[in-house]
Amino acid sequence: MSPRLHSARLATCAIAVLILIAAIVFTARRQWSLARHYPQDSNLERRSDWQPFGGAWQFVDGAMLNNSDERGAKLMNGDVQLTNYLIEADVQLLGQYGDAGLIVRASNEEVGVDAYNGYYAGLRDLDNTLILGQASFGWIEYQKNRVSPRVMAQHWYNLRVLAYDCNIAASATSLAGDVTVDAVRVPNCIRSGRFGLKS
Repeated sequence: MSPRLHSARLATCAIAVLILIAAIVFTARRQWSLARHYPQDSNLERRSDWQPFGGAWQFVDGAMLNNSDERGAKLMNGDVQLTNYLIEADVQLLGQYGDAGLIVRASNEEVGVDAYNGYYAGLRDLDNTLILGQASFGWIEYQKNRVSPRVMAQHWYNLRVLAYDCNIAASATSLAGDVTVDAVRVPNCIRSGRFGLKS
């Protein structure tokens, strides 16, 4: 590959990342999240729109809680035909040495760690990062960025994930307003799928 072609590709990727970051910042002004659209219900089994894959999920005080230490527990919603969309949720880690976050463009979900095809963005306290990657019954980590202030258990973070064409971007905002962003363009990407929570 010639240096000129390589520079042009890098510039195109940089522009795509800047567009995604601008889209996240613009949509940050909107006040909608997964948890806010659903009424309080103490029995998740009655909610046919959410489908659990492992874990012990329940609605508590208007939030979805996984009261389980099972690794990779997922709570999924939506249609596998969804393509370009943005999801948002307030996320809190209840214990140490784990991660929690959002799944986009998922299909073929099963019980187990990384047991689905799709993308994941989450907060990991072990190395204090916002992670972004792909699960395909295994894990490919695309990017991670340090979160400021550090990821702490029992603290809320607003997490947004945008899937647009083959661009996947995520942002995490602390209660103090500090923002951490990850963005990647994925060649031969997964173009559609459901969304959900993972802990």
